Amino acid sequence: MITYVELKNFKSFRDTKFDFRKGKKSYKKFVAVYGENGSGKSNFVDSLSFLRLSLESFHMVALQQMQKAGSLPDALLASLANGNIPTFQNVMADHRMIACEEPTTIELGFIFNNHSGYYSISFTEGFIGEKLYYFTGKQSGVVFDLSLQDGRIDKSFCGNFFQTKESERELATLIDQYWGKHSLLSILHNERESKNADYINKSYLPYVFEVINMILLLTAKHSIGSLKSQNANVNYQGVIDNPLEGLIAVSHENALNQTERILNTFFTQAYSDIKQVFYKKNPEGPNLYYRLYVDKMIGGQIRSINFQEESEGTKRILFMINDLLGACQGGTIALDEIDTGIHDLLLRTMLSSIDEWINGQLIITTHNTYLLETLRPQSIYVINVDYLGNKEVHCLDEYDIHGTNNIRNMYIKGLFGGVPVVDEIEYGEIVEELRGVGTKQEGTE
Repeated sequence: MITYVELKNFKSFRDTKFDFRKGKKSYKKFVAVYGENGSGKSNFVDSLSFLRLSLESFHMVALQQMQKAGSLPDALLASLANGNIPTFQNVMADHRMIACEEPTTIELGFIFNNHSGYYSISFTEGFIGEKLYYFTGKQSGVVFDLSLQDGRIDKSFCGNFFQTKESERELATLIDQYWGKHSLLSILHNERESKNADYINKSYLPYVFEVINMILLLTAKHSIGSLKSQNANVNYQGVIDNPLEGLIAVSHENALNQTERILNTFFTQAYSDIKQVFYKKNPEGPNLYYRLYVDKMIGGQIRSINFQEESEGTKRILFMINDLLGACQGGTIALDEIDTGIHDLLLRTMLSSIDEWINGQLIITTHNTYLLETLRPQSIYVINVDYLGNKEVHCLDEYDIHGTNNIRNMYIKGLFGGVPVVDEIEYGEIVEELRGVGTKQEGTE
């Protein structure tokens, strides 16, 4: 689980820290990040997406080779925004602060398997620094520390990192060959993917793979329900990956039935006019074709409707349910702009009800001020931007808030910052400009 995220020269963050620690050895299970438009809420979620994606850099290279060979699956090809799979160097460039020559650094503090640690990576055109502090077997310490010094890679490992001399020589060769374009964690992740488990277990300190597993279990999403910047497709025991419609093996029908029960319970409680949620199924060989429907009260009569015809906000909730269940079952979930398309009061009910059931961690960004009436101050964070564009993140438990205070009203009044402060927009001046342009275009000077 995330205890803090420190960002330096990352997109719009010059030097900013998000501190989610609860005491010295714990973390906050639920976090809501507020801020005005353009304050960096989405960029914060991007930092988590970047860490997750950094582990897949070898996979990205393999997909690029498949695309050049014309063997990329059509479904994946259709999902690409610009028709191409980017290199990870392109990804790094996209996450650098504009017009900045200093390195970009992301440092992730975390707790995993009751051990605290941090992982940091620094990059310009490529990785120039990478460090892991975590459990080494008997105590916590630096597991590894790599840095680029005068064109040479300086390598430092804890004493028991390598289990054999052969693995030490082999990893040194891989670092010299790949590090910079790939992180050390991605190199080790690729090694584990390509070699048998027995060899890996006998070669390296096992705790480093715990950190890889922790990052792989991190889900960070933008625009829930769309193809934009989604990663870490974790299959939690709950709702199937595509709950709207598709094919599923007959042997997995129990998972479909469980999904139906979960969705029926959720939507009949959340919507007064939805009376039942169910799947229609048709056998297709060894598979079942399924499609989601709702029985809905319309004009005094219950009518069955294809869920695909529901509003975009309702479909967003459908795709959000598995993420919420993931946080309840130990996952670390970060959802950007969770309120988009969802009624303020409905979202407040959804999140106030789930708070006590979170067993992992749920981090959201939002503009929904009604949540402030039910959330605890220690769960609420606000990004403040000064007139120089510098950003600080404050938790509301830093303020002197009494039980009788209305946190929502205090936020709207700007007492915590993080709200837009603008002059009145002079639409008259804009309309006059439009009229002037129109006059010139008509040649009536």
